Amino acid sequence: MSGVDYKKLVSLVGVLVLVLVAFVGVKTINEIKAFRYIGADSFSENNSISISGEGEVFATADIANFSFSVVENGDTVGEAEEAATTKWNEILAYLENEGVEDRDVKTINYAVEPQYAPQDPGVNWIPRVEREIVGYSVTQSAQVKVRDTTTTGELLSTVGDMGVRNLSGISFTIDDEDELYAEARALAILDAREKAGELARSLGISLGRVVGFHENGGGMPRYSYALEQRAMDQADGGMVASPDIPMGENRIVVNVEVMYQIR
Repeated sequence: MSGVDYKKLVSLVGVLVLVLVAFVGVKTINEIKAFRYIGADSFSENNSISISGEGEVFATADIANFSFSVVENGDTVGEAEEAATTKWNEILAYLENEGVEDRDVKTINYAVEPQYAPQDPGVNWIPRVEREIVGYSVTQSAQVKVRDTTTTGELLSTVGDMGVRNLSGISFTIDDEDELYAEARALAILDAREKAGELARSLGISLGRVVGFHENGGGMPRYSYALEQRAMDQADGGMVASPDIPMGENRIVVNVEVMYQIR
């Protein structure tokens, strides 16, 4: 390669290096500008304000729930199961006759347990596996949904008189709670928005986009009716009237917190 060609090559490389350096420099400056622009528009808690809002709606419960258990004993598993099934079917037939649909009676537990002979008080503790099995116990539990809430007290009384165990857990709910919660949430957001506008006018500031949101909803009341108390009432005065179970008007509350950016 001649000396003249070598010099031209060196010159060309130098020009390319200068062009590359200039390109990188311009690119870096643009990136810095863009970063500064993005940073100025990004969210900062120091440049925001939080406003709380509350919404409430009132509604009467249209669904009642209660649970019960059938517990029967027998010398064998088959004998205990037969006794439990007989009583179970009698209760289901009564509920169906009173308008409770099959889909509204849900089995929540079924258990078969051995029954052991009592341990002699004068003998040291003996593990169950070494004790004599004298019978078996079958427990079947169900949860009942009552759509005609006016019949709840009568259903509860009659089922309790049919020899069930653990009759309890009466609660009143609303079949379509989602719609009511959505309504309460909309009212809470509107409340927060109005408060935010009033505060912005008082402070002489402008509010930008929403940069944060938190929701906290309320619950439904729950009532209980103890089977043990009913048994005591019967012991004192024989049969007792069906309980008058109040439903009242349920208050559904949703609280929200909305964070606005200050412009």
